[in-house]
Amino acid sequence: MNRIAIKAIVKKDIGAIGSSIQMWLPMILVPLIFVVVYPLIILASFQSGRSNIAGNGTEFLLKIIDSLPSGAIKGEILAFSTLPQQIAYLFVNYLFSPLFMLIPVMVASIISANSFAGEKEKKTLETLLFSPIGERDLLLAKVLASFLPAQIITIFSALIYGAVIDIAGYHFFGSMIFPSGNWILTVFWISPAISLLAVLINVFISAKVKGYQEAQQLSIIVILPVIALFIAQITGFLFLGNLASFLLGAALFILDALCLRLAAKTFNRQKMFLSRH
Repeated sequence: MNRIAIKAIVKKDIGAIGSSIQMWLPMILVPLIFVVVYPLIILASFQSGRSNIAGNGTEFLLKIIDSLPSGAIKGEILAFSTLPQQIAYLFVNYLFSPLFMLIPVMVASIISANSFAGEKEKKTLETLLFSPIGERDLLLAKVLASFLPAQIITIFSALIYGAVIDIAGYHFFGSMIFPSGNWILTVFWISPAISLLAVLINVFISAKVKGYQEAQQLSIIVILPVIALFIAQITGFLFLGNLASFLLGAALFILDALCLRLAAKTFNRQKMFLSRH
């Protein structure tokens, strides 16, 4: 393994992010909306009592709480004495957790879509392909250049989200409620697994297409299942408890291993050079 070459490529690719507002702006703004604006709106709504206007929405959320299996999660929710506290806790601590699967996938997709496609547009692909680095090391460098920023942004987003919930909701809940076990599983188990999968798929797409825009459009293939999971959880169709979250992460890591093995076998710099135009 050529660690010096890998490190150089990773550093170059991550540095290129800052020079493109098209890449870094959505990676900053969208997570901030998810982790600051949305939780503040939810907490402000329940603390002011305006959430009672929801009517049918409140009844729907109560049905979600009632349908939860007996255990630690349901006990955490019912430990609060008032209905607004219970529903707000359900929202900010459970229904919003899939957002932290969406953030790393979104960030990883934006960066990895530019992986090889961006090199083609900047006319630097030939230099990269004929640099003194093995094919597997080159693939690893491109994967790391997308995976590491996605994870860093996800962890910082989780810290900001936790600070917002604990500070803005301290008076309302009477204590600091973040983080709970499901968040630790989501941020440090599911998030890296799903982020790596998104990177592997998008790096493969980026190597096949001719430009960044085309790669970015195709990256929606990876984001759609995560959006579906988020909708399923927030509507009560699917609820990810601790066991389900652990099993989901394990399944994703197995899929990552299979995709990484397939990518290593199919990655060929000569074919990429011939198909660059």
